[in-house]
Amino acid sequence: MQNYIIEKPGILKQVAINPIDYNEDYVIKKANFNETPYLRFGYMLPYIQEELKTCKKGILEIGYGNGKFLEIANGFLGDIIEIAGHDISGVSVPEGVKFYPELDKAIKRDWLMVCMFDVLEHFPNPREILEKCRGRVKYLYLTVPNSNHMSFENDSDFYRFIEGEYAHLKPNEHLWHFDSNGLSSLLTEYGYTNIQENFALEDVTRKRKYDSFKDFDSRQKLFGLGSNTITGLFVSTEI
Repeated sequence: MQNYIIEKPGILKQVAINPIDYNEDYVIKKANFNETPYLRFGYMLPYIQEELKTCKKGILEIGYGNGKFLEIANGFLGDIIEIAGHDISGVSVPEGVKFYPELDKAIKRDWLMVCMFDVLEHFPNPREILEKCRGRVKYLYLTVPNSNHMSFENDSDFYRFIEGEYAHLKPNEHLWHFDSNGLSSLLTEYGYTNIQENFALEDVTRKRKYDSFKDFDSRQKLFGLGSNTITGLFVSTEI
């Protein structure tokens, strides 16, 4: 398929890239998932609740967008641990949240958790950020577009992909595409194992253009799996 290659089973990447500008206008355009940050926070909290009693390490969100998740996390946990964010858009972090303008400096800290919601697929090389997290970050909390309906293994998949049945095909914006096995395999390379995966966590608040199929049954018949995103919580096996 033109300008895409299979890096490994379940992982497709764009080859030639014309970078887009992730500015404040981009964030405003995308920030329309009003309840999603609450779902994200509530989903992860039980997994770290016990550790918060003794752990002094904080939570860093990379690519925080409009900052709503950070605002919620800081409201609940800001008196206990550091809540911090990094984003290249120029949008300010919420009050009380520490801002790291340089990703390299931010990631050199030891964090309890690093969150990347709809971010990993935008990195030209996501392996670089995962390598930086290795041995420093106990939990990685990720959401990526769900590509489970594409096996990326045969010509018919490529045909469907390039014909536009796949809504997350956004050249120069979504540079990487994962199915659940591919995502887990990638994280395993950097010492992380999947402790929880939920395909439909955010579907109730997020609608994309392939939801012109609106009802779950229609999408499931076409794609095999109807969920819009993959939400994965990964824990380090090296810490």
